Amino acid sequence: MSTKFKDLGKKLRLLSNEIGRIDVAFIAAVFAEGEFRARVWGPGGAEDINGNKLPTYSEPYTKYNKFGKKKTTTTWDLQAEGDLSMSLQIRDKKDKAELAIIGEGEVLKAEGLEKRSGKTIFELSEDEEKEVIKQTVKAVERNINKAINKIFK
Repeated sequence: MSTKFKDLGKKLRLLSNEIGRIDVAFIAAVFAEGEFRARVWGPGGAEDINGNKLPTYSEPYTKYNKFGKKKTTTTWDLQAEGDLSMSLQIRDKKDKAELAIIGEGEVLKAEGLEKRSGKTIFELSEDEEKEVIKQTVKAVERNINKAINKIFK
């Protein structure tokens, strides 16, 4: 066997190892977090997954009782006490990464906000998921190209 073929085999094994180190799940979770934060805590104000605006952070939320009488409840608490924004974290586990709201109180707060509004807030929309996939694929391609350039200089 020629030395050139041995070198190629060695380089291909190195490339395979480099590609295997790419944490695709973590990369996707980072992009998902960015998409989600932009929609819920971005400068344009919070939106549900369908793009409907939610009340501003300090605006009282009004609902009606069974007799049609207006009742003002507490304010929307997307950034106040307990800071729901800070409880959104990426959990990086052995074979997967996930975007999650951490803390029982914050989970209850998120569920309460969705229940009060009757809207889905704390999920990714189809468009956000497509964008996460698109960004993840580009990032993985960049990482593979870096590995190829590193090994096959």
